[in-house]
Amino acid sequence: RARLLEGIVKNVGSTSALEDGWQSDANRHALRLLVSANLMHISWLPGLTAELYSEALLPEMLLLISTCEDGVGQAYLLQSLVEIFSDEFHMQGLGHILAACAQVHWIVDLRPLLRHLLRRLTRHATNRPQPPGSPSAGAVDLFAAFHAHLRQLLDRPPSGVTSRASLLGLQLELLLAALALHPGDAGKVDLVLSGTVELLCTRRGVLGERSVQIVLDIVAAALTQDASAGAVLAMPHHVALLAHLDSRTKRSAALAMVTALLAGKVSIRDVATLRRLLTLIEPLLRDEGGTGSVDITGTWKHLEHDPVAFGTEQEKMARLCHH
Repeated sequence: RARLLEGIVKNVGSTSALEDGWQSDANRHALRLLVSANLMHISWLPGLTAELYSEALLPEMLLLISTCEDGVGQAYLLQSLVEIFSDEFHMQGLGHILAACAQVHWIVDLRPLLRHLLRRLTRHATNRPQPPGSPSAGAVDLFAAFHAHLRQLLDRPPSGVTSRASLLGLQLELLLAALALHPGDAGKVDLVLSGTVELLCTRRGVLGERSVQIVLDIVAAALTQDASAGAVLAMPHHVALLAHLDSRTKRSAALAMVTALLAGKVSIRDVATLRRLLTLIEPLLRDEGGTGSVDITGTWKHLEHDPVAFGTEQEKMARLCHH
């Protein structure tokens, strides 16, 4: 059976080895159809198990990917592998798949593929039946594998395919996976937030709109679980992340954090945690105009605010105080 799989994979290889086809837009679509058809045929073979996939099929496919000299072709073969085979198969060979992704990621931005794979496997791990009170071994391996992979990408020199915005997006996906796989585990959140702070500190510069929105999503998502929010607020990461935002986006971040706390029904149980929270959301508490509420143009600062937005902010602050 393993020899049969090797023979079919070699057939896929003979198709994908047509380098001129990968380079030409006219032939690329036809080649993709041929490769996908061969891989789909393999996935339908009776008796194909996760063990056979990881021991016989996956090594042959990864060898094929590594010998393909075109980056676009490598990326497409990886995408086909991820799309066609089942989540259970990918859990078995996740380390090898991520190792292949790390090589291809030097020349092609694989963020969409990695995001898709992480979301799929997170959903698979959380939906897998488990005895009450027992953690999923697959879930633990899943977070560890993706965290190690992102660490590898963070350690690389900046490039167009490992841009700051792309890596920030992957950090957000890892945080969401940690919250789903390990609810209430502040240690996993700590790993993601510390990596995000390191990324912003090592790759300095003004954040673009996309990067700012991702940072807002990260600081908010980290506070959505009651079991871990207090411990997360005790960490230095939120202060460090907010330091990379301007005054306007700090206000947006404060509102995002309040919204997250309300959505997660998070309770503030001690004075120290309350003080930390109030420091983070200070832009919602303090009048930007202060005592001198008229700027150099004669405009009253409080009139610059959208009254509807201001009302929404104050409503959420009131709910936070009384929920």
